[in-house]
Amino acid sequence: MSNVIFPTAIFLISLLFRSYNLTSTEIYPDEITWTVRSREAFLAIKTNNFDYFKSAWWTKDTDTEAINLPQTIISGASIFLLAKGQPTHYSLELFSDFIAARIPIVFLTSIFIAIFYFITKRITNNKYIALLASLLLSIDPTSIALSRWLLVDYPLTIWMFLAISSFFLIKNIKISIIVSSIFISLAFLTKPTGLILFIPLFLSKQYKTIITFFCFLVFAKLLWLGQEGNIIIDMYSYIFNQFQLSNNSFITFFNGKITSNPPFYYYVQQILTRLPIIIISSLLFYPIFVKKKILKNKKLLTIIIPLFVISYILILSIPAKKLGIRYIFPVIPWLYLFSGISIYYFLNKLHKFYKTIAIISIFAISSTVSLFYFPNYYIYRNIFSGGPKIVQSNEVIGLCMGARSSILNLINKYPDIKSVAYLGCSKSTLPYYTNVTISTDWKTERFVIVEESMKLLSPNLEEIIYFNNKKPIYINDWHGVVLSRIYDNLELEK
Repeated sequence: MSNVIFPTAIFLISLLFRSYNLTSTEIYPDEITWTVRSREAFLAIKTNNFDYFKSAWWTKDTDTEAINLPQTIISGASIFLLAKGQPTHYSLELFSDFIAARIPIVFLTSIFIAIFYFITKRITNNKYIALLASLLLSIDPTSIALSRWLLVDYPLTIWMFLAISSFFLIKNIKISIIVSSIFISLAFLTKPTGLILFIPLFLSKQYKTIITFFCFLVFAKLLWLGQEGNIIIDMYSYIFNQFQLSNNSFITFFNGKITSNPPFYYYVQQILTRLPIIIISSLLFYPIFVKKKILKNKKLLTIIIPLFVISYILILSIPAKKLGIRYIFPVIPWLYLFSGISIYYFLNKLHKFYKTIAIISIFAISSTVSLFYFPNYYIYRNIFSGGPKIVQSNEVIGLCMGARSSILNLINKYPDIKSVAYLGCSKSTLPYYTNVTISTDWKTERFVIVEESMKLLSPNLEEIIYFNNKKPIYINDWHGVVLSRIYDNLELEK
């Protein structure tokens, strides 16, 4: 019975957190790009215009671009089926295009967490460890946040997790090779970092890994639309170009300083501040519990998966471009597995009554914390770091966020407003919320909205210096985190 009840409950809880009031989650600027690409890619397939893919976004050599074909095709189909104003008789005309594009990610991630339960149960041979790890992952604020945006990070995580799991857990070697190579190709065709998973694969029998690699090339060749030349040469050229571009300077604000190359420990610090305290603390005891308690799949849990986690973090720590925990999210489900093992064996030491109280408390507190951050889950920082309000003085929080709440507040107070100046990276999202004319002309517009992240990243800009010591008419403050400020030039001139 638990084989049905547990995964069903996990799926429904995951779906509830990810789908509830989906429109309230602000549009991230990258979502606009992926929504447009999804619509175009699906239309190209629908009309048999495969020449479109020969000059698609990943062929450009001027910026880092994930291929992200699996997600764009799935979201493109959802747009044509569910979005309003589509050139097809089959559209149900239910949602705006960006919500229709998000819906597959919501369902895909919710289904994944239910699958995560089955896989962790298979690895540990313990349904309660699997239940603990899965439920905690389902209510993790960062996991929820990335499930509500049309970005590449969660799909990449899913394909990589399934690739490693199918390679090491499927007993039939032929099926294992075929299934894992399909998932590896999906991971690569999402983002080139997907190939990092070959590192732990080489700890298996070498002939199996080599055959899997060649099968991966076959599936990648079949699935990589627009790819016509030598698959190995094209793959190498793409990866080399992406690595070169990832070393280009990208300004960020970290540890209280503006930098184009955050320190090597950047992602470790992200993990320590972004994962809930119970996960961080339980990870400390994982080596003890896994050594003493786990008998099945010991090599997988003590060598192979830890090697993948460490390798992934180390490799992504090399380039200068480092941008938040979502870039290393593929390691997070594995950390939840480790944590689930530690929490389970720690709770087993308690009396049954206290164990029940502890389990209820863990999920009640974790759920409450996540709900507290609705709908801006990505802002979450744990109490170990001092919380997002404290962290904001040392790190950019709420990058490209605050546009919606700022413009709606301004319109509510000044309903006759015709135009506004907006200074910040989420300027491109404003047309989704209002018909007010948006510009960057901060000198002539009466109202000016300034994103807080822009003040941190570009303190020497003329406009930032000008508004620095001016009093705003409204501060867009969300649980202590300042997202943006609104200024009235008429008031400033008095």
